[in-house]
Amino acid sequence: MASTKPSQETLKQLVAPTSVFGSVITGLGTWAINGTSPLQFCIMIGAGLLFWTLVEYFTHRVLFHLNSNVVFVKRIVYNYHGRHHNHPSDTTRMTMSLWFTVPSGMVFYGAFSILLDPLDAAAVFAGLAFGYLAYETVHIFIHTEHFRQSNFMKRLRRHHLSHHHRNEHADFGVTSPLWDLIFGTRN
Repeated sequence: MASTKPSQETLKQLVAPTSVFGSVITGLGTWAINGTSPLQFCIMIGAGLLFWTLVEYFTHRVLFHLNSNVVFVKRIVYNYHGRHHNHPSDTTRMTMSLWFTVPSGMVFYGAFSILLDPLDAAAVFAGLAFGYLAYETVHIFIHTEHFRQSNFMKRLRRHHLSHHHRNEHADFGVTSPLWDLIFGTRN
């Protein structure tokens, strides 16, 4: 696969999720940091980031590679992810739709609000949302020439492109291979 620089159109794909989730991160993060200790805030942000990597892994492994005999489900899976596998160099189809991410985010924030103190829920969700934005950015950069000089990005790129070109039933993590190692799906 020949990498290309991201087009202005590709980079514009980051505007909508960054605008929506960046505002949420700023609002919830400000509320949480002003109402809790810096240590507690950092722990909760870190927990949200770590939880994001698990969400990313299972979303990719289970939802985006769902094998169904139902035509409607097949069509949704193809439109959300299959097309990207068929055309991994098409940099115009790399971000998840807000139609998917906003309702998902609402479900996660609701669950965090039930399970945690309100300020902790806000910080954990801010960490999860930050992880999601990192995922979108890293995914675009992996499929382009941006940051190829960074050893970290080279490792992430190798890991993700292995999923595309060697075995689509392995290497589901994009921002981290952690869960592939834990669940034995590392190629």
